[in-house]
Amino acid sequence: DDGLEAHHLVDGTGDEIVPYENDLAYARQLKAAGGQINWDSVAGGWHLAFTNDPNRSLQWIKDRFDGLPVPNQQF
Repeated sequence: DDGLEAHHLVDGTGDEIVPYENDLAYARQLKAAGGQINWDSVAGGWHLAFTNDPNRSLQWIKDRFDGLPVPNQQF
């Protein structure tokens, strides 16, 4: 165990609180360190971008409880 939990990161390209580029850089750093990352980019979304489609985030959480692996994404 590398100590890195799976992360589901959602950010909107219109986020003015945490700039989109900052979140993307964070996701890439986690992935480079061996983290399991699910990156969900919402075009035009704001800071609480997961509210645009909460079912995607809820499905990701359910999949982890069901023991499914984190999808290997390129971003």
